[in-house]
Amino acid sequence: SRATGGVGGGVGVAGSFCVYSAKTGTRGVFGRERGPVTVGATTLTLTGGNVSMKDESTAKNDVTATSKASGSDTGVGASIGINISLNDTIAEIEAGEQVSGNTVGFSVPANSANAVTTGTQAGAQGSTSVGGAISIVVSEDNTFARINSGAGGAIALTGDLHADATHTNTVTTTASGEAAGGDVGVGISLALNIVLENTQATLARSFTGAHDVSVTSGSVVLTNAETKASAKGQSSDSNGDAKGGTASKTSDQETTDRSNFANSRAGTSADPTTTGQNGMSTANSKSSSESSNSASSGGTSVAATIAVNYADVDNKASIADGVLVSATGKMDVKAANNTDTITQAIATATNTDADTGVAAAVGLNIALVTNTASVGNSVNLTAGSIDIEAGMAPSTTNTFQSRALSGAASSDTAVGGSISVQYIDEETNATVGNNAVLHATGGNVDVNAESLNEIQNLAGGGALSLEGGTGIGVAVAVNIVNGLDTNAT
Repeated sequence: SRATGGVGGGVGVAGSFCVYSAKTGTRGVFGRERGPVTVGATTLTLTGGNVSMKDESTAKNDVTATSKASGSDTGVGASIGINISLNDTIAEIEAGEQVSGNTVGFSVPANSANAVTTGTQAGAQGSTSVGGAISIVVSEDNTFARINSGAGGAIALTGDLHADATHTNTVTTTASGEAAGGDVGVGISLALNIVLENTQATLARSFTGAHDVSVTSGSVVLTNAETKASAKGQSSDSNGDAKGGTASKTSDQETTDRSNFANSRAGTSADPTTTGQNGMSTANSKSSSESSNSASSGGTSVAATIAVNYADVDNKASIADGVLVSATGKMDVKAANNTDTITQAIATATNTDADTGVAAAVGLNIALVTNTASVGNSVNLTAGSIDIEAGMAPSTTNTFQSRALSGAASSDTAVGGSISVQYIDEETNATVGNNAVLHATGGNVDVNAESLNEIQNLAGGGALSLEGGTGIGVAVAVNIVNGLDTNAT
């Protein structure tokens, strides 16, 4: 989806607004009820051959909004892009259905691959110019491969048993606001990602006589929010001066407003500002105390940029309580995850003819990640070898990165301020329940958990007064690591 706008004249105003919303559901399901609820369970008796219930989906959402305005007196350019992607990929035997008999192989795979790309650009030129760009993304994906519980007793196999779910999602969001003004230039940009991912592989029925068995869940999620603005900072009021207007919003208020709007459109309820509230409060307090100096006179170059990532990722492979599975080959219960969340906000105010230049950048990166491989209570497993593992996707490391950089230069007063906050809660568990029996007839029983993480947080603020005025540079970086827990029990 694409929108563009451009205009020129004495007063130039250009706007671009693009919204894309997609909700998809692909399902390969036995026992799916349609219409009125049926009486009793759906019944399936297997008499040989192979059973395969496979579901695959690919989704690609692109949103682009651009605008450019120029005017000899005033130029105003504004671009807004909203991208909503809601996808369900489900292969399963529903709970409560009756399945019995014998067959060769039994396979329930679910695979999804998604990409969400959003970019906004706004430019303005004039004696007074304002350029603002806003990009908002809500991406929610559920990928399930589930053999749920039901009547019928243990199913006899002579081949392989598989319940495997794989999911990838790449979210790339950019916003760029530029303003070139002889007297007043204001550039604003906001990028907001709300990403909710749930990948599950579940085995809740008993099987005998299998060869190889796999219950695996793989999740790779990459999210990036990047903003740039040519002149940034929040004016003391909505008019851009020190009096006469409505007080401008803080970065928390701006993020909350945009999150509420996005959640209302998508039907979700994620709240980035609540999760990162402590860090943002600390950073805002520190920044305010360091940069309480105020200045206003002649030409002004001022604006604000905010980049926010909120990612809630849950990846799980599990065998439910009380299940019995016997096999002659290998048995794998594995959850493999890779989550990268990257936030970058860059602000520059470099009109050296202006009396005042203000650049402010805010980056907020929130990652909530759970990766679990579990065998439930009272489970009985027999195989040549048994491997229960919660770990990383092949050749990967979780990357949590936030950067906020600002620089300002003016003839008299310059202020450059940056705040970068990260909140990380990551948990990796490989577990075997109480009273479970795991019997390897020819190899090992292994229970492993591994989590590899890289954390980077960078804030930089610089200011230069060319004529011996005042220069204030402020940078605050806050990391809140609520947990990096890795357990094999």
